[in-house]
Amino acid sequence: MPITRELENLEKLESVGFNHEQAKTPADVIEKSHVDN
Repeated sequence: MPITRELENLEKLESVGFNHEQAKTPADVIEKSHVDN
């Protein structure tokens, strides 16, 4: 996943109340699941 997409995902998670560290974890998991497929 391009870094810009990861940043968009972080911003979406942060906008619903996640702090930056919390937002990085699900974004990282989602990114890895796409890489594996």
